[in-house]
Amino acid sequence: MKNKKGDDWIPLWIDKWLFGSMRHELNPEERSVWTDFLALAGKDDGFIRANEITPYPISQLAGLLCVSPEIVESTIKKCVEFGKITITEYKTLYITKHEEYELSGRHRRRIDKELELEKNKIESKSKRGSKKEDIVSPKEDITDKPISKRTIEPPKGKDESQYNANDLLWYFCKLFNDKIGIPYTVVWGKDNKLFAELLKVPHPPKRILNMIDLFFDDDSEKSWTKDKLDVGVFKSQVNKLAIKINEIRSVSKGR
Repeated sequence: MKNKKGDDWIPLWIDKWLFGSMRHELNPEERSVWTDFLALAGKDDGFIRANEITPYPISQLAGLLCVSPEIVESTIKKCVEFGKITITEYKTLYITKHEEYELSGRHRRRIDKELELEKNKIESKSKRGSKKEDIVSPKEDITDKPISKRTIEPPKGKDESQYNANDLLWYFCKLFNDKIGIPYTVVWGKDNKLFAELLKVPHPPKRILNMIDLFFDDDSEKSWTKDKLDVGVFKSQVNKLAIKINEIRSVSKGR
């Protein structure tokens, strides 16, 4: 075996494996040995051999692959007959179309890129793990200070019609603190995203502010807040709150 390291893995092309001629040429045991041969050949540029001029004895291959010598022999015989294996002048074995069982340069580059992206994604999540949640201290006046060390700050001097997702999240935190009396735990990457989605529906910022007011209103229906009162629950009740607001407005206009 020339290169003890070789490739880390070989591709198994689905259509060739399931619908190729090998399905009829080899029995199940021989197909398993053929797959082992591909793995061995992947470590030596397509060859199956002890070294460049020395073939593996059948008994050694059988022991290595944990099969009987008879299965190894029948697999080699059939693979030679069907042009899958070539026996060299030194009696070593060579996968006849080895390049077809390798990844092309294009596939290697694509897979390497995907693996690198996945690695970076995992590392990024790991770095953010300890910062996923920030808590507002109950001693802080959240009307004058940022909600946390992150980017959310009170929208001072900003018209409510121009509020963005972070502004709405700030208002939600403020009302939570005012009404419940404890700090709201912000789940970054989730809570502000939910408000951004509401703005895309589109719900105007002022309507969302009214819905937040109603959500925390002591006189409103609060069956959904018995166990939990957070941005996710609020978003799940948006349609109900919007209908309630319309009903309130209709009553006000009728007076």
